[in-house]
Amino acid sequence: MTARGDEQGPTGARVAAAVPQPVGVGPEMAALARFYTDVTWHGTIHEGGMGPGTAAMAGVGRGKVQAIQDGRWIVLDWALPRIL
Repeated sequence: MTARGDEQGPTGARVAAAVPQPVGVGPEMAALARFYTDVTWHGTIHEGGMGPGTAAMAGVGRGKVQAIQDGRWIVLDWALPRIL
């Protein structure tokens, strides 16, 4: 064992170097980014839109987007429409 805590395997290679690393971020993520933007919306929910017999009503919603793990994943946080 070394001072840093790295062990050597049977062939003398450092065990820490053998641990798999995450896949790097490729150009595909940059190409997809244009589809994922923060949004807000508002509009009218038509009569019957929330079930039979419901009246027309106004609603608003939002969506936020965040890249995580150094851009490997895109997380979408969507709020359901809120009835006004």
